[in-house]
Amino acid sequence: MNAEPDDKQALDSFVEAFKENAAGCQDTCECKRIFYNPSGEWDWMDGEVEQLERSKATNIDWAVQLFVLEGRRYVIDCDCWKPRVRQVIQFLRGHDEQIAKFLSAEKRRKQREAERSPVVE
Repeated sequence: MNAEPDDKQALDSFVEAFKENAAGCQDTCECKRIFYNPSGEWDWMDGEVEQLERSKATNIDWAVQLFVLEGRRYVIDCDCWKPRVRQVIQFLRGHDEQIAKFLSAEKRRKQREAERSPVVE
């Protein structure tokens, strides 16, 4: 699949929108690749960092951060998710008007439900 000129920016925008608010010292991507950050003030068990260094785990210089797409957890620094996210971005762009209509209709529906709900003090 050929990348669009703004491919990196689109991927960055997607990650910014969908990333988790928390990060940590180690996590495993959906593809089973392990990422870890040995620096910082993490609480590691004795020998844990050394075991990661001997394994095929990927050492990064920042906290490990995730995003969830379609119920799957991806490490942002992994590349495995990019083909699927490109497809999702293409879908979003191709249906932007319908998505906007859907979100507007959902907002109206939720507002009607909220207006019908009793107020509990």
